[in-house]
Amino acid sequence: VLGAASDTPQIDVNAINVKTIPTTEENLRTYIDDVFIIESQILPGDFETALVSKDSSQSQAQIDLLTQVQNSLSALQVPTTAEKLHKLKIAQYSTAIDLLKNFYQADTNPEFVSAKLTQFMDMQKAQDAETQSLFKNNPQL
Repeated sequence: VLGAASDTPQIDVNAINVKTIPTTEENLRTYIDDVFIIESQILPGDFETALVSKDSSQSQAQIDLLTQVQNSLSALQVPTTAEKLHKLKIAQYSTAIDLLKNFYQADTNPEFVSAKLTQFMDMQKAQDAETQSLFKNNPQL
């Protein structure tokens, strides 16, 4: 389980259910294309801007977008070799949503926000490693 403080709710990546399909070159290419299309809805810098914004409507708009992205990712069929990467993606979006919902509580609960930031960064590192592994083991992509 990725995360920091023991009193902060942890995301059990292994408990995330995804619809798996056999790994074929075609399935992997389709999966990668679908994820790219879904995630391209998120504009660079928007999450960070919403995170530090004092405008609650901007934060809520980003929460709504990330929730939509997370739901779209959850509906995908995932080649078995990309299952762990996909679960990490879903978990990271969940953590990002939690961060946006709770960032302004940093003054009253700095441990929670700090732990969520740590979870977010840990998931990004794990995703990077999984992505490298996926492409290393599938050089045809």
